[in-house]
Amino acid sequence: RMGSNGPEDYLRKEYVESTNGKDSIVKNENPKTQLLSAYSQINLMQKARWQIKENLNVKAALHYGTTSPIPRYDRLLETSDGKLKYGDWFYGPQNWLLGNVKIIGSKHTALTDQAQLTLAYQNFKESRLSRRLGSSKLTERAENVNMITINADLDKKFGRSNYLFYGGEFIHNIVGSKGHIQDIFTAEKVSASTRYPDGATWSSSSVYVKINSAIGNNWNTELGGRVGLIQYNASLSNDFFKFPVSDISENVTGQSFSAGLIYHNRSIIRFNVSSGFRAPNIDDIGKVFDSEPGKVIVPNANLKPEIIYSADLSWERQWGHKLLIQANVFYSLLDGVITRGNFSMNGQDSMVYENELRQIQALVNSESATIYGGQFYADWKFSNRLSINTNINYTLGETSEGDPLRHATPVFGSTHLTYKTSKFIYSLYAVYNGEISYANMAPEEKGKTHMYAKDANGNPYSPSWWTLNLKSKYRYSERLSFLAGIENILDKRYRPYSSGISAPGLNFYVSVRARF
Repeated sequence: RMGSNGPEDYLRKEYVESTNGKDSIVKNENPKTQLLSAYSQINLMQKARWQIKENLNVKAALHYGTTSPIPRYDRLLETSDGKLKYGDWFYGPQNWLLGNVKIIGSKHTALTDQAQLTLAYQNFKESRLSRRLGSSKLTERAENVNMITINADLDKKFGRSNYLFYGGEFIHNIVGSKGHIQDIFTAEKVSASTRYPDGATWSSSSVYVKINSAIGNNWNTELGGRVGLIQYNASLSNDFFKFPVSDISENVTGQSFSAGLIYHNRSIIRFNVSSGFRAPNIDDIGKVFDSEPGKVIVPNANLKPEIIYSADLSWERQWGHKLLIQANVFYSLLDGVITRGNFSMNGQDSMVYENELRQIQALVNSESATIYGGQFYADWKFSNRLSINTNINYTLGETSEGDPLRHATPVFGSTHLTYKTSKFIYSLYAVYNGEISYANMAPEEKGKTHMYAKDANGNPYSPSWWTLNLKSKYRYSERLSFLAGIENILDKRYRPYSSGISAPGLNFYVSVRARF
């Protein structure tokens, strides 16, 4: 249930109800209830450790998670010709399995003080199912990803205060992708286009080295570098779309580095410069999907890596046990940044996808982009029992064409007033988030009118919001404690930026923590 005080644009005024295969648009008796958003989830975990001998042990972990079908709430809000667009849109049950084994040795040798080898396997299954309003055709696209990972991490101390860290990593992904359309009345199935190229592979091999050194009593330096080779291969099927190429295959090499200088006396000052690169993955180069109303993303065989150059400066000082202040600023330049852009295929700028003519887009390399901002944090203890802390974060990102970057967040922060006794901790706090106006919204977000509020001109925008909250903890003993809280006390109706679902209104929680 969303809050009571906020934009009416977020209300869930109607929904689709299907009876005996017939869709009806039904009025929602309580528009604050976000119908067709519920799902359930189970996560299981087991860890074990064997001490083989004094300087050698093995750790193993197994994780498993599964869900019920998950409605895609934001898609169920989309409209076409003035009425709801979909009768169904949901993820099938998601299943995730991870197993890993770590072998850790701590024997001192000429090359290492400690070495760790990690072997891991993951499998992830998910599917997307959608059906247009009034249609009997349910489209399902299912993915099955297998991944193996091998990591080697070693470290060695030499001299009085010099540390060497080095190692390597290998990752290999195999992407399975299937698609079909099923008639919900007859259960008849026919093939459909896949989201990703079926059988595509993506591999990464890299080695790294890092050195930490102390210079005198007040200075530390950090130097690091990494070299990587990315290999990917995807075969595009022409059964449904006539792609201009049949295979996308590439070997990409890249380097990254970092250098840092730390001064620590009464204050701690850190200055870092670094570079990095991100090679395209299968999702970037090979997917076909409807990214937003009226648009379709297609593969781009010419997509190149994006490279980033960054610098950041931070300052921290503590005055006894009373006051702590931290501040930092950063600036990043992205070269060849990967963004969504208009595209053409076989000389055409539009194509039919799921029986609808759509504008063609792809992930493309823009000339450059900048991201910069800062963060401020302060913690002031009035006494041993009463304290206040606050933090605020500001980020701005834009391409060389002047367009805002989609993933740059609005200004956000929080302030906590905390009171402690020997048994209790109480915290009254506010969380706040700034506005992103229509003019400052990324181009690819402006078309998602179903996700945002409308400004005075009827354009989508993300309003600012803030919440007031209270949490408490009672420590009954060293082994047993109780927690309780009230969130969104003022029952604000808000939606985090770029989210397709509104946050909860006034709500309560309790929990128990016990150690045995």
